[in-house]
Amino acid sequence: MSDTIAAIATPFGQGAIAVVRLSGGEALEVAGRAAGLGEISGWKPRMARLAHLFDGRGEVLDEVVITA
Repeated sequence: MSDTIAAIATPFGQGAIAVVRLSGGEALEVAGRAAGLGEISGWKPRMARLAHLFDGRGEVLDEVVITA
C-alpha cells in the first residue's frame, strides 16, 4: 500500500472517545505533524503519548493519545 489513509474506527454515535486509524507509508509523519510532535518514527511499539491535535493554522482542536 503506497497511499496514506485516515479512517474512523469507532461506530457512529455519541461516545467518550473516537479512534482514527492512520495507515500507509507516511502515517507516522502525518500523526507527528498533526500533533506537533515532529518525527515519531523512532517511538517504541505499543507506547502511548498524550498530545494535542492541531488544525492547519496551529490552533488546538483536541487532546489526543497517539500510539505507534
